Amino acid sequence: MQFMNGHILKIPLRNALIDEFAGKSGLTVQSSDGDLTLSGEVLSYGLTAIAYSAADTVEEYTSSMYISATLRRNSNQQILWKGSLSWSQSFPANSDIALQQNAEDAAILEICARLAQQLYATLGQDF
Repeated sequence: MQFMNGHILKIPLRNALIDEFAGKSGLTVQSSDGDLTLSGEVLSYGLTAIAYSAADTVEEYTSSMYISATLRRNSNQQILWKGSLSWSQSFPANSDIALQQNAEDAAILEICARLAQQLYATLGQDF
């Protein structure tokens, strides 16, 4: 299993969260001065080979991301929700390193989109 620097993953995850929350009616995403603050952290990202050929070459990988998040009311810093979420996405291996990186990048974007959907749905259930 390989681990990637969580800072690299923050941008696609942040963008997915903004797209998910801004796409829902009645919500405005602001960089500051909002009623609520959603903060979080990428706790881990891993890439694992999950399928091999008869020649013992990797045929499929799975990427997994685990995040934590906290929703706070800005007026009194009350924590309204705190938790963690994870998602995994499989993708085929490729002997071309550029195509392999493209496949992993696509898996990361899918993971981020799914985590954003999960987080929105979870927060929506609590309010």
